[in-house]
Amino acid sequence: MAKKILIADDEPNIVVSLEFLMKQKGYDVKTVGNGEDALRSIAEFAPDLVLLDVMMPRLSGYEVCQKMRENPAWAGIRIVMLSAKGRDIEVSKGSQYLLAVKDSRVTAIVHVSTGATGNTPVGKFHVYGKVPGLNSHGMYYSLFFTGAFAIHGYASVPPYPASHGCVRTPMWSAPGFYDRWAVGTTVYIFA
Repeated sequence: MAKKILIADDEPNIVVSLEFLMKQKGYDVKTVGNGEDALRSIAEFAPDLVLLDVMMPRLSGYEVCQKMRENPAWAGIRIVMLSAKGRDIEVSKGSQYLLAVKDSRVTAIVHVSTGATGNTPVGKFHVYGKVPGLNSHGMYYSLFFTGAFAIHGYASVPPYPASHGCVRTPMWSAPGFYDRWAVGTTVYIFA
């Protein structure tokens, strides 16, 4: 029996290409264009692998991934996250993690902690300023993306929203992110 692959992506050109390549290799393929349909299809189609777009309507790829990992029946399903963006930072407030994307590939996944009161802004931003080292507020290698909000290293990064609104990363990751991302880098923050 052929292995099953679910392609969940709302970009038709990407879907057609991936579907063609997977079928050519002998896989049983199903495609969907949004997160809600992805979850329904996972339950019905029982794929071995899900190719999951990060940015989809109804539910984001992050939300689908989180729901998949919460369901013990789906623990064996492999997930590959897809991003059509080139070089950017993607933060999921719901799952409390950050994806570093370079050349449309996820290069790092880091646990983060966002705003405890839900005040970490959601949307598309750009890094407008960088401050190296440790400041008087305990922020380490800060990348400011809107107002006084930043992605920065911090001594404590609990598995739940705890900051005043910034995106806290572990101290060890902050210098690398600081060096990797220039002013102008796109930051996407999802609920």
